[in-house]
Amino acid sequence: MALEDTIHAAPDLDLTAGVSYDSYGIGASQDYAAGAVFSYPKGSAEAFNWQAAAQWRYGEAGELHASVSDRARFPIFFELYSTRFGMAVPNPALGPERATNFEIGIRDMLFCNTRVEAAVFYSDVRNLIQTVQIGGGAAPLTQTQNVGNGEFYGFEAGLRSRLLEGLEAGGNYTYIQRKITDALLPALRPTGVPQHKLFLHATWRPLSYVALTPSLEVASDRWSDWTTSPAQPVPYIRTGAYALVHLQADFQMSDNLTLAVGAQNLLDRNYELSWGYPQQGRNFTLKARLNI
Repeated sequence: MALEDTIHAAPDLDLTAGVSYDSYGIGASQDYAAGAVFSYPKGSAEAFNWQAAAQWRYGEAGELHASVSDRARFPIFFELYSTRFGMAVPNPALGPERATNFEIGIRDMLFCNTRVEAAVFYSDVRNLIQTVQIGGGAAPLTQTQNVGNGEFYGFEAGLRSRLLEGLEAGGNYTYIQRKITDALLPALRPTGVPQHKLFLHATWRPLSYVALTPSLEVASDRWSDWTTSPAQPVPYIRTGAYALVHLQADFQMSDNLTLAVGAQNLLDRNYELSWGYPQQGRNFTLKARLNI
């Protein structure tokens, strides 16, 4: 259940507040092993969330916003029950993680043709959900646990500009720093998120019904869980750094039909976001959109 209200405190100032109550419960969870079906313990959780925000329009195209929220994230079934093909131990008792988030941002128009925006953010995370190595020996296992508290902070910036008639370009950049504190797991590393991420794109319309969009996607490496045998003192590895080139061509066939031909990872880079799971190499797509 959720409730949100926006108050127009002034012609150029909006105040928004919202609250929600969320809950989940597992009715049944079963697995099959050694010729028999058995049941896992059934879990449940509930959470009360809230948020507040202010938007100030200080000019014709300029806007300053600030927000604060306190939210819970429930674990998904994969985190609760997956055995990762026998490499992990389920954790039906896994609890939700919670974060208090702060953000201040600005949007404006420069030189009558360039839209810019930027924001700084900070999150105080409690009971962070992450995979950890348990046990040891020749075949160590992992388990998803609530590992402790964390701090996530950084900034993001983006722009979009009309350079010439029929030519637009833009991009965005995100920097994020993640820290986790758990006295029982001093070697813990935050996984899955790069510290730097950049995306650049341009759209050129040589004809009124044709749009060509090349793009560049760049990310720094990130920590990933490392399933090793035997167990390692620090079971994490750096992976995932990449620079990918994409291209898409859109053709407006009629007023209500558009065809798009795309090529992703044109340079056929070999990369992986999580250790042991290579991503797609060069690949192509054909899409159609029909408005009726």
